[in-house]
Amino acid sequence: GVPLLSGNNIIGALVVSSYDDKRHFSDVDKNLLSIIAGTASVAIENTRLYEQQSQRAEQLTTLNKVATLLSGTLLQDDVVEIIISSASTITDAHAVAFYLTSAGLKNRLQFVKGAGLSDSFINQPPQPQLADQLINSQNQNGSVPPLIVENIEDVSHDVPMRSYMVAENKQAWVELPLILNNNNRGVIGIYYNESQVFSPEQ
Repeated sequence: GVPLLSGNNIIGALVVSSYDDKRHFSDVDKNLLSIIAGTASVAIENTRLYEQQSQRAEQLTTLNKVATLLSGTLLQDDVVEIIISSASTITDAHAVAFYLTSAGLKNRLQFVKGAGLSDSFINQPPQPQLADQLINSQNQNGSVPPLIVENIEDVSHDVPMRSYMVAENKQAWVELPLILNNNNRGVIGIYYNESQVFSPEQ
């Protein structure tokens, strides 16, 4: 067998075998297999790049549609619905939750709406993990970076959100601060049924 290489990264292997005990592979066979593996590696990498570009183009198309829809309405319910459905489409998420800051809730974020979540979650929504940071930064006019959890096993059992995610059968999640005019206005939570590996572009 020989490795399938993409640059310096191994992306797989090409293995051949024979059921004939008298058949022994020579260096010529190995060289031929290496040539085939090189061609296959290029084809696989080109396919991956094409899929990434296609996905990126689809995401940009969706974002353009979102911008058009948002510019056509001033109703908060419509805006929230557009944001939730678009976030789910763009990220391939299994569930989404939308939170906003509220003058009446000084130390908490207000859960506005969710999709793909249980009635238990919606009726008694948890505070996002970013809530405290976001509220503190709001008071100090600071910014909050996104929270990314690729695998629930990486999260301490002491973190309240973990038990909610276990109950929802979610294995990964992202919390994105909503920023308007350099002010934090809320959080959108994006949840996945399987663990994830997020690229910098995502």
